[in-house]
Amino acid sequence: DVVFAFLRDGGGRMRVGTRSGLAMLTGRDATRAVPVPGYPAQQWNSMALDHQGNLWTSSYVGSLMREDARGGVTQVATMPMIYKLLVDRRGRLWISTGEGLYVIERPESGATPSPPAGLPAGSRLATESTLRSCEGADGTLWFMTFDTLWRLREGRWDSYGLAPPGAPAFNSLACAADGALWLGQVTGVLWRAEVGARG
Repeated sequence: DVVFAFLRDGGGRMRVGTRSGLAMLTGRDATRAVPVPGYPAQQWNSMALDHQGNLWTSSYVGSLMREDARGGVTQVATMPMIYKLLVDRRGRLWISTGEGLYVIERPESGATPSPPAGLPAGSRLATESTLRSCEGADGTLWFMTFDTLWRLREGRWDSYGLAPPGAPAFNSLACAADGALWLGQVTGVLWRAEVGARG
């Protein structure tokens, strides 16, 4: 099989998102992952724990699932292809998809995903593939498309071009503890970036 993601759930079990379904290691000494009941056989590629301990999972075909502490699994939404889930320090669930960025402001409320408030009019972040996201040590949120980096800080959205037309696309993003960003291109090139007062 092919592993896309892994995360330890609220009960300490290792969840493994694979090409053929969602699996888990049932104990610390387990050597073989077993399928998790309640999930269809899809390519599960991202997972996140919300502040109430619910496990959120997403698949490349756009299934967004929530599993509560008792093991109850609910399909919350069917969306465009989902690339990444992120729960920020305020408890919001951010969903990066093939057709823009979505958010659930209060995952515990049972609300469905919606476009984030405050995006500039005509923003491509609302319509284009949003591949990756991360949260900096100061609470700044970062979102990546193939050629643009978006920042949400104190309610303000800013964008920064990453590559000129025709240049290799960016597809990886990580926030460092010192405030810097690590960016990866599809060609395997790794960049370390810092955004100053002038960008």
